[in-house]
Amino acid sequence: MIPERAGALAYWHSGGSIERRSGSLSWRRAAQLLNFYLAEALAGCAADDPAAAWFCARTAIELAEAMFAAEAWRRTACGGSVRLRGDF
Repeated sequence: MIPERAGALAYWHSGGSIERRSGSLSWRRAAQLLNFYLAEALAGCAADDPAAAWFCARTAIELAEAMFAAEAWRRTACGGSVRLRGDF
């Protein structure tokens, strides 16, 4: 297997959501994909396929970064508890 990257990021965050080239991901689906990429990275190491292991590890890291950034955005947006005016 000789995996190749196809340009820009495969996963990123936007406004608190996890995005991919074909649309948004639910948090649950993103976690499932993260587990999949991590397992494939380990399988690539076990099969002595460094290109596959590296590709899957980088994709897992990219997805994890998107998940962390989306969660950070949600937390800084105060989760709907923002006061429009008054005491701060």
